[in-house]
Amino acid sequence: MKKNPTFLLFSLVLSSFTALSQPLRNSRVVTGLDIGMGFDQKKLMPSLQFYQLLKIDKRGIFQAGYHIGFARFMSQEANLTGKQADTLQMRQTSTMALNFGLKAQVSLKWVDFGVSADLFGVSFGGQRTGYYLSTKAFNKIDTLNLHRTLQPAKPSGGNLQLIGKKNALGNLSTDIYARVWLSRQVGLKVGYVFNLTQYRTDRALLDDQRRFGFESRLIYVGLAFALPN
Repeated sequence: MKKNPTFLLFSLVLSSFTALSQPLRNSRVVTGLDIGMGFDQKKLMPSLQFYQLLKIDKRGIFQAGYHIGFARFMSQEANLTGKQADTLQMRQTSTMALNFGLKAQVSLKWVDFGVSADLFGVSFGGQRTGYYLSTKAFNKIDTLNLHRTLQPAKPSGGNLQLIGKKNALGNLSTDIYARVWLSRQVGLKVGYVFNLTQYRTDRALLDDQRRFGFESRLIYVGLAFALPN
């Protein structure tokens, strides 16, 4: 029977968690810290990520585990989209997120190739005002004439990665990376980050919409540090 690759990856990471909960020799566990910056035109995302991975095979080539990451995302001139394709236009966004996620990588002699994805966490930040633009014109249901108004909003609060890109809630990131070790303790990490930014309006708008978000694709450059177990 053909198995889904996502199911295989999940099974691999789950086995890592089970093993990490048992007494292990330090040689089987990889611990590290990545500090870097994701960037694109008018977008910046400094981040810090702590991780622990279990060596699955005897040679330690295949590794899987978890990460805890903190990131701040800043952008200018953002169009946040709601579930009905309505938009909330903001001159600036600024959010912070603390997330837990899963990580898997292939580790060669001096190079690591991997992927990590946030699963859940919290986000916070200051209130912003956006220009709400609905796809619907004024109608009898819209008695407050909300379809073209300024609306205050804040980062959504809770973060949760659900099945399907459109179902994700909050501020979450997924990254694909390569880590080149310059020495046994210090390395250079480069990659590509897919980031979701989401705000929640103070009031329900047309069709009970309150969540508005947008996705960013960022180039990532940072430093990597190997930590003792």
